[in-house]
Amino acid sequence: GLGTSSLVSIGGVDIFVAIYQVNGSLIKAISMGGKDHEDLAQMAVDPSGNIYITGLFNDTADFDPGINVYNLESNSRRNAYLAKYTNDGNLVYANAIGNISDATSEGVTVAIDLRGRAVLGGQFRGSVDFDPGAGVSSSTATLEDGFIARYDATGKYISHFNFDGYSNTLTLDADDNLYITGVIVDSMDADPGPARKMLYRSLTYDMYLMKLDSSGKFVKAKVFFSKNPYSSMRIVSDMYSHIYIIGWMSDTVYFDPQKPIFNNGINDAYIARFDVDLEHLNSFSIGGTSTDVMQGIHVNTKGGVWITGTFRNKIDMDPGPDSSIFNWYNTGVFFGYYLGTDELVNIQQLQDASMQIYSQGHTVLINNIVPQNRVVYLNIYNMIGQLVAQYENLAHGKTRIELPHIAAGIYYVQVTDGSSYLTRKVLLE
Repeated sequence: GLGTSSLVSIGGVDIFVAIYQVNGSLIKAISMGGKDHEDLAQMAVDPSGNIYITGLFNDTADFDPGINVYNLESNSRRNAYLAKYTNDGNLVYANAIGNISDATSEGVTVAIDLRGRAVLGGQFRGSVDFDPGAGVSSSTATLEDGFIARYDATGKYISHFNFDGYSNTLTLDADDNLYITGVIVDSMDADPGPARKMLYRSLTYDMYLMKLDSSGKFVKAKVFFSKNPYSSMRIVSDMYSHIYIIGWMSDTVYFDPQKPIFNNGINDAYIARFDVDLEHLNSFSIGGTSTDVMQGIHVNTKGGVWITGTFRNKIDMDPGPDSSIFNWYNTGVFFGYYLGTDELVNIQQLQDASMQIYSQGHTVLINNIVPQNRVVYLNIYNMIGQLVAQYENLAHGKTRIELPHIAAGIYYVQVTDGSSYLTRKVLLE
């Protein structure tokens, strides 16, 4: 906006979190840090709007963004942390994962269950105490191990387990089942209980997907194969407990042994979908001749998938036989919307018709509506992809729609005839 809200780092690299209203106006911006380097790897938000962050810090860092000081101390070069803030940016708790001696630890991923408990994933070397309180609950890594730790709503330690692999990202479904994905270093025991469920690397780079129930008991695990590096960047679940994994790949990947997906450049972006039993539903890759990475995903209540990431020079966003080419002279950001994860919403037909979508106050105006001989719908989505209004049988030519019942803010207005689409962002005020 027109105002200014500046943050100044204390040391080399600090952490910041910015909170905005639905209409894009700033509520608050906070920063945390010390004289060395701090990193924010992932953030989660619970239903009450509380904010959870994890990553790593070095030396001493103040995690209270207010006038008070709440320092966490690192016993080594890298130390994992978990911090919780209210929806207006006030500190609730901040915990350091207690490195012992010359150990290192790093928080990578975090999710919040239905009871407000944080599930933290990351990596560590050496011996680490996962209990931030007076007690001790330590583990020693074989080389560099992954870990999953649980903490209650006040930050108190509940449990943890570690394994010989990397926990890149995790998510919880509607029943609080936990899904974790990452890379197998050599072999790993995926069962946190006394039984053993060994997963083995077959090729040079293999990725696993495992499921634990709401009590932390092992349910199932799978391994996916590729000859060259690939990685999972995010995992999410939808209202039907379907699991979506996104990331990048540098070779053919076998999420389904009968239906591999292929890499066409240096790195391609991919998305893979699985059911509640970890059975493969579908997967596809998008990319060009250079480096493409899928980094963000949101699944709405209609099963539509919004994705974003980065590409270099050129990318084909359509995984099917058609093409939807974006060009950029260096590194660009892509944004796409898919139906059922493998059908790209085709916007070319309506774009060529010079249709115009814009807003005036709380009114949406649409000019040059086509086609004439098919039913045309108008869908309005909020900024997180939820459908807030829908209209049908839009008249050919020009339409004016009053929206007094929708709160002021930024929305996506989509016009579709069922086979082609045009979407524009508008401000209702």
